[in-house]
Amino acid sequence: MTCPMNICSKCGHIRSRIVEKRVYDEPKTGRKSRIFGKYTSGEGDALIEDAGRRDAGRHYTPKMPVTVGWTECECKQWMRGVVLDPFVGSGTTGKIALRMGRNFVGIDLYEENRKMTEERCQKMLAWLERNNLDARLYEC
Repeated sequence: MTCPMNICSKCGHIRSRIVEKRVYDEPKTGRKSRIFGKYTSGEGDALIEDAGRRDAGRHYTPKMPVTVGWTECECKQWMRGVVLDPFVGSGTTGKIALRMGRNFVGIDLYEENRKMTEERCQKMLAWLERNNLDARLYEC
């Protein structure tokens, strides 16, 4: 979902992640080891032919995005983001939006889809309440 987690109700600032790319620290041997940037042994045309790639021999360093913080504004009057689903269908988007701490607005032409969505969303809200969970607390 591309809906922002929080929006400032006063100034409209969209809260977003501050991301830092970090190099994967993976085991060099064993079952979970992977080889990144290493194709085959050889040199020149032999390497390209063995690897089946034109970029053979280039070194690739895999990096993963890690959240190091969130953007702020001076007002700090955060409200939940709103997910809009104009063709709600079975309501999966609404269920997950609620689970992720967003508000949800769903629209559908058919009454049975509206009922199904409402039921799924009510079940998700009941589950969150039963387990003393507030999805907003786990994201920031």
